[in-house]
Amino acid sequence: MRYWVADSLPHIKRNLIQWHEQLRVAYPWEDPGPVRFWQLEYAIHRDGEPPVHDTIALLRRAIEGQAQPLGYSILAKALNRLRHPGNGDSKAKDKTGDRQSDPMSLARLRVPMGLIRLCINDIHRQKGVKEMSEGLDES
Repeated sequence: MRYWVADSLPHIKRNLIQWHEQLRVAYPWEDPGPVRFWQLEYAIHRDGEPPVHDTIALLRRAIEGQAQPLGYSILAKALNRLRHPGNGDSKAKDKTGDRQSDPMSLARLRVPMGLIRLCINDIHRQKGVKEMSEGLDES
């Protein structure tokens, strides 16, 4: 056994709802639905198979909420994936079977940008700084 959670089910449910809210970024078209866990794995690793400790960090953040912030490690990996999208990403099919021709299309950026927002908000929360909203802050 690698991981044990000793918390109430309503609290875990609340953490998962907050997890999905914090991964959301403003999207100008129809609601794309919640971010899937496999999408987060591709946002930090080229083949969608990150090291086990990264997968566990994502799971713990989802289940335990703000008690397990992601911080700089996952942030660096998500930013690195944006800088180096990888070979063949533009021709790869996502798991729904839809082909997306541009590796930096808005649809593809939604998930890593949500993960980046989550990491930055975790860091800001620890420092007592105002959190980043899901949409454009016009002020």
